[in-house]
Amino acid sequence: MPAVKPSHKKRGENVHSLIEGPLWYSWFIITMSTGVVSILLHQLPYNGHWLQIISVIFFVLNICIFVLFSVISLLRYTMYPELFPAVLRHPHQSLFLGTIPVGLATIINMIVFVCVPVWGHGMAILAWVLWWIDSVIALTICFYMTWVMLVLPISYICPHKPSFLLPLLMQFCY
Repeated sequence: MPAVKPSHKKRGENVHSLIEGPLWYSWFIITMSTGVVSILLHQLPYNGHWLQIISVIFFVLNICIFVLFSVISLLRYTMYPELFPAVLRHPHQSLFLGTIPVGLATIINMIVFVCVPVWGHGMAILAWVLWWIDSVIALTICFYMTWVMLVLPISYICPHKPSFLLPLLMQFCY
């Protein structure tokens, strides 16, 4: 039986390794999926009160996951500024940039479905402002990704990969 070595890790080292670790834009697919689940549960035609509660739980979970991934990404790119341009030029990771505005769009939809009826006009204005911010981000990423797909050699971006279609998915969300 192998001997167990004692761990001499510092207190903040786990968080540091998480920020340095493999947090890519593809993680925002989780927010897309969680948001779609909350929207589907909320919009079912044979809706019960218990489905509304589960829908709101998924909505809150979606917001928490989106904020967590956004904060980790911002920390990572402020601590390592040379990493951001490298990821933008990466032939596969840059294709997942479209998951950010689509994940935010699911949050905006649930704000309209859940928060506006309960909290009123202020939430409608918040949803409208977030929608404009999300639209600008989506259009910027869409035009940037079109440019990346045209400039990078076709051997780097294989059109048979599903991630190749993510920028197109963004266009259909708006």
